[in-house]
Amino acid sequence: MRKSYPSDISREQFEIIRPLLQSARRKTCPRRVDLNEVFCAVLYLLRSGCQGRMLPERVQSVLCDSGYRGQPFAQGVREILGQGVTVQIAKRREPHAFEVMPKRWIVERSFAWLEKNRRLWKNCERLLNTSLQFIHLAFLARLLKRL
Repeated sequence: MRKSYPSDISREQFEIIRPLLQSARRKTCPRRVDLNEVFCAVLYLLRSGCQGRMLPERVQSVLCDSGYRGQPFAQGVREILGQGVTVQIAKRREPHAFEVMPKRWIVERSFAWLEKNRRLWKNCERLLNTSLQFIHLAFLARLLKRL
């Protein structure tokens, strides 16, 4: 029995989408893994992103915004990821201006829902279709939690 994570869905919720996942499968050899476990693993990846303690050992550069600055932060990153890591601070060039737009709250609410998934904070995917599928998966997980 594995540890349960907040991103996991129940068996009842999974049974709703099981036919969709099984219909997309090519008929080759029998499945050797539990489809629910695989789906929960993908949801975990979507929710957690790639946190610092989960990064591979070969990371050589870390880019962050100016909210994290100074030598103590840089030293803390080096202690966690190793002394060979270069810390670069990104700064905004133009001043930020906010304009109220009609129905903007609907879009902002949807973005807020998506930003709860660390994998979607920055677009680091190589293919646009991969990013689109993770967005669909995030909204699917949101809808399944409401059932």
